[in-house]
Amino acid sequence: MQLAASVRESIVEQARETAPNEVCGLLGGRTGPPATVQDSIRTPNVATNPTRRFEIDPEALLAGRET
Repeated sequence: MQLAASVRESIVEQARETAPNEVCGLLGGRTGPPATVQDSIRTPNVATNPTRRFEIDPEALLAGRET
């Protein structure tokens, strides 16, 4: 799988902003070969203990599938 540089940068930025919490989000792109991740959608981590676990809000997950 290939990850676009812009997506990688966005994930790293989100991790820095939300540390020490786990990062959540959705990835989108094209199947391969090679599979390529071209887009990312940030989603909040709604886990009860976000420093140790991650959970994506079901509404955010459904909204992401529609884009």
